[in-house]
Amino acid sequence: MKPKPLFLILAAFFGCEPNLPKGTVQNESDSASENPTNTDSAGEPSDETQPPTDPVEPDTGTETDSGFSNDTSAPLEERITCQVQTNFIEPIDFEFFQMGAQINASVQLDSLSDYTGYTIRWEDSVESEIFTAAVDETGLGSYSGLDFTQNKGLQRIYARLITPDGICDTRIEKAVTVCGQYFLEDFTVQPSDWVTHGDAYWDPSGWIEMTGISQGKKGAVYNTQDTISSGVTSIRFTLKTGGGLNSGADGFAFTIIDIGNPQDLVTWLEQARSGGGLAYGFGGVYGNWVGDALTVEIDTWHNTYNGTNEFHTDPTTASHIALTKNADPSNHMIWFETPTVEDYQPHPIRVDILNGAVRVFYDGSEVINQAVSVNFKGGQMFFSGSTGWATNYHVFDGLEILHECQ
Repeated sequence: MKPKPLFLILAAFFGCEPNLPKGTVQNESDSASENPTNTDSAGEPSDETQPPTDPVEPDTGTETDSGFSNDTSAPLEERITCQVQTNFIEPIDFEFFQMGAQINASVQLDSLSDYTGYTIRWEDSVESEIFTAAVDETGLGSYSGLDFTQNKGLQRIYARLITPDGICDTRIEKAVTVCGQYFLEDFTVQPSDWVTHGDAYWDPSGWIEMTGISQGKKGAVYNTQDTISSGVTSIRFTLKTGGGLNSGADGFAFTIIDIGNPQDLVTWLEQARSGGGLAYGFGGVYGNWVGDALTVEIDTWHNTYNGTNEFHTDPTTASHIALTKNADPSNHMIWFETPTVEDYQPHPIRVDILNGAVRVFYDGSEVINQAVSVNFKGGQMFFSGSTGWATNYHVFDGLEILHECQ
């Protein structure tokens, strides 16, 4: 750097601006080194006029859901075509989960002699990594976490295989159903929001009995406070029946009915028929009620129409689980035979109402998966059961409902 003229040094010392001779230019690099922030001694910005600069163009790029950076200078992930296949072991298709609940998922690789170097990368919908872990010695890759249950509705779990040769260019997915509401009633204590009707009673052992084993009985228990949302829903409960007279009968049911006033429900329960009506039959050929209702019934007597006390003929002579609608036991939509149900042992029942289909599980196994148009509007819920000439105990317990899933 050249030495500065003496008059510039003196001007700076006495705090005055130099009177530069015409045509004299101050060295820009020297001034910048003395005042790098371009401010005066008080820290205020200089009021010297600056030459105009070109405006900075805003970033108008649209964010995509590809999961990759829009910065084209960043190298994209290289992927390969993989011959090894993967398949989901769990969860099942459209399995139900409560919001914020843990999901356990696993995938199985094709049979290989050695799984060293193979991993599964769990991803979200935009291909972002959630979790990566090596497969075990059997070729199983597992995930456990809360990542996929943060929002209600239909959610998808994605799994991508990474081999010793590279990252596979395809991934597999599994759809699950996440619900905003979860209802549980185990009847361990006498519930204040359930009201027994007719011959039903709460047993101190922790369940609801509908009838006992006397002849010609009908009973029900209904909830006065909670209602079930319309649409996609999963209903689970445990039943026990048997130990009665004359080979056992008649059966019991769980109904969700779209009715405005609980007191109106009491009126209709009074009119419900016993025997083949299972104490919920007050619509269709069994009564004058008109509306929307969905019932899961367990029928243990073969009803044959006679026009006096039996108003329909069952689709099978065997005991069966069925889905009926509109409080009409004759209106069978789907059914499945359960010939061993009257062993007076606990039998878990599960009914999933999906978009355009119904899925039924009995004793933990899927027994029905059928396309059915169900106009499920939700509403109030009640259990019911009845006996006739033949009788059984009718025990309900362990009600769980996952709803508000859309």
